[in-house]
Formats: sequence, C-alpha cells, structure tokens
Amino acid sequence: MELKTTERKFYEVDYGDFEEFIQEEFGISEYSFACDMECGNDSSHEFNVKAELDQWDEDQIKKFVDSDGKEESYMAHALFNKLCQQGKIKEGNYLVKVSW
Repeated sequence: MELKTTERKFYEVDYGDFEEFIQEEFGISEYSFACDMECGNDSSHEFNVKAELDQWDEDQIKKFVDSDGKEESYMAHALFNKLCQQGKIKEGNYLVKVSW
C-alpha cells in the first residue's frame, strides 16, 4: 500500500519573524502569534494567502490596529491577506512554525 500524498510549495516563516513584521507594518507595539492563534510550542500553522479581504476582515484589522494589537483573536489570516493586498508579501501558502 502506498501513502497518498500531495506535494505543495510553502513559504516557511518563523513565528517571531512574523510577529516583528506585523508590529512594524501595522505600527503596533506588541503582537503575539501564539496568543492570537491559541497555539502551543512545536506547532505549525498553514495559511492560504490571497490579496483579498471582505469588509468584516477590514473592520477587524482596524480594531486590531486601533487597540495597538491587543484585540487579537485569530487575526493572522486576515493580516496575511492584508499584507498581500498591500503588495508586501506574495500570494501563496505560508507555514508559520512555532518553537520557543
């Protein structure tokens, strides 16, 4: 028997680098990917990033920025898409690796 697999391309990102990038690009003083995504150590999180956002995502990002990053609850995907929409990152599959 052969294991069924699919080969895919990912942009791999360290969670700390993503946190710093979000802080710089959105002008906020703090952001924690682990808190945002409620994830644990030694985990990976996949995001299919596109340059499109709906109005709800736009509103959530505004709240996030207005609160200096304290309003965070599963914001990472919307933040990725916003960065892509702004031309700061490419469309594609991103894998955020968490290890502390």
